[in-house]
Amino acid sequence: MGRDKRLTYSLKEVIAMLGMTVNYGYELAENGQFPFPVIQVNKTERAVPKKPVDDFLNKGKVPRAAKIMAPWNTGKPGRTPKWTPGNHINWNYPIPKELNDKFNLVLKNMNKTLTSPIDKGEAIRLAAEEFVQRRPQFLFEPEETEEEELLY
Repeated sequence: MGRDKRLTYSLKEVIAMLGMTVNYGYELAENGQFPFPVIQVNKTERAVPKKPVDDFLNKGKVPRAAKIMAPWNTGKPGRTPKWTPGNHINWNYPIPKELNDKFNLVLKNMNKTLTSPIDKGEAIRLAAEEFVQRRPQFLFEPEETEEEELLY
């Protein structure tokens, strides 16, 4: 077998190489925060140049963008993680595309007015917090009746 002479990897390949979840990798790419350059090949395909990825994987040469914003660079420039394992739950819940598009549009326009823009994850956490804060009358565990206990 000869050497791989491709000049690019698919975005999905690089996401797997870095050990990211597919959703998180695509979200970073969509927001321009992926640690390597991402090239939009067509409507559905994205490619990443091999050289910076190979330099990072083989020589430990961290790409400039990753030094600034990659969450796995703890102790490096950039913000510290906002969550700690064991104290947070990861929601993996499908959202209708139309609602997601509206949410993204609101977030994009809102960020234009902020001095410190927030990312989509922060906006989702904020929406969940506001949902709970607006319904304080439901912040209690009702006592179960015998009939309800049988249902569980």
